[in-house]
Amino acid sequence: MIKKYLLLFILATTSFAARPDLEQEKKYIVSGSFSPGSIFVFDPMNNNLVHQFDSYNQRNVWGLLYFENNGTMQILARLDDPTIVIYNLDGTIAQTFSVAENSEYQTSINSFGTYPNTLALLRNQDGSLALLVGYRCGKIALWDIQTGLIVREFEGPQYASPGYGITAFSLYVDQDANKKDVICLAASSCDGTVCIFDFKTGTKLKTFSGSNDWVSSVAVFKDNEGFNVVAGSYDKTIRCWDIKTEELKYTINAMDHFKGKRLQQNMIAQVQGFVLFKNKYGIFIASIENNNDVVIYNAQTGVWNKSLSGHTSWIFDLRVYQEHSDTYLISSSMDSTVRLWNFASGEQEFTFQPEYQSTLLAARSLSMFFYDSRICYAAALADVEGKGVGGTAFIDVKSDKIDYSEPISKWMQSVASFDQNYEPKSHIVISPNMQILSYIGMYDLANIQVIDVSSSQK
Repeated sequence: MIKKYLLLFILATTSFAARPDLEQEKKYIVSGSFSPGSIFVFDPMNNNLVHQFDSYNQRNVWGLLYFENNGTMQILARLDDPTIVIYNLDGTIAQTFSVAENSEYQTSINSFGTYPNTLALLRNQDGSLALLVGYRCGKIALWDIQTGLIVREFEGPQYASPGYGITAFSLYVDQDANKKDVICLAASSCDGTVCIFDFKTGTKLKTFSGSNDWVSSVAVFKDNEGFNVVAGSYDKTIRCWDIKTEELKYTINAMDHFKGKRLQQNMIAQVQGFVLFKNKYGIFIASIENNNDVVIYNAQTGVWNKSLSGHTSWIFDLRVYQEHSDTYLISSSMDSTVRLWNFASGEQEFTFQPEYQSTLLAARSLSMFFYDSRICYAAALADVEGKGVGGTAFIDVKSDKIDYSEPISKWMQSVASFDQNYEPKSHIVISPNMQILSYIGMYDLANIQVIDVSSSQK
């Protein structure tokens, strides 16, 4: 009997030792491909592939999130499919979310409307997780992660013809007439509007209109007058409203500020997405306007600050990070480069040009992670020369060093790391008709943070 228990103990400890601990798994990078869809889990420190598995129905992987759930690392995948899937690292499915079979969601635009378009993972006050999803039919649903059931619905705009519905979310905390905190949800839509909802009840509170085309992106910030909502549109404008008074504070004509090479005339300066950020100089919008530039505006006044020119093709993704008192932007592009920009000077610090065996690869989506106190980025790489090569690059932005995963004979479309954190103070969305749909927001509902430039800020 003693020998039997000793054998079981040895087997158990061997099994435990063979499995990486949670802290090791947190260092992994997750990347997704298409045609057919697969998900890859990399260890960037050892430069090796840990797991590989097919996506649900082998559908294209448009967006990923890598997160911890009850002491286990999991992967949230947005697919080219009505079903959203949460995977364990070994590829087993932990939960699925789909309204495709729900007759309430079967609108006149049929099953196309049941495809998810924008997602945000929410951590509730009790620590449980929820998933906020905007659908192409214009509806918004809040899912319970554990049960896989819808717990709340928000009535967004409904479409009579195919569209891309809800495009972006931004959460903030306001106060009602009794000075009680109220979580509010700002959602942008392809009908040219931004709607404000009471997050707890799903009630629509306000609607801001004026855009003549899709509103691709939305963010909220606070100043001395209260909360403001900023929206970027395909009508080549960025608008800002005072949420309380509903006053339009400014309109930016994006056509006036590009510096780089023009693309198709009918596409110039459409606002594909932006990042809202704050530094010692003020609060700014860094906008991707489909003209190869990152264009920066003062978010309070709408005044143009500078244009970051250098990319020779579409920008797919944009991130902002701050080190000490310095602000940097990092952008990835169809021109096969990842570029690091110094905000203060407006100049490039580095240009990274990923390649495998002399094959140029478009750098599609980005995710920041930390290694030995160094700031690094993972970039999903996709072939632009028809040679069927893809992979993931690991970029140390200070040393100008690039490491690679092993080459993979698929286009990598999205990438995620655990260092994506809650309480975002910047927001980006790449609009739905672009080739990339990688961004998934994250919020801690117990401590929602927005950029605050009011005199009363802490």
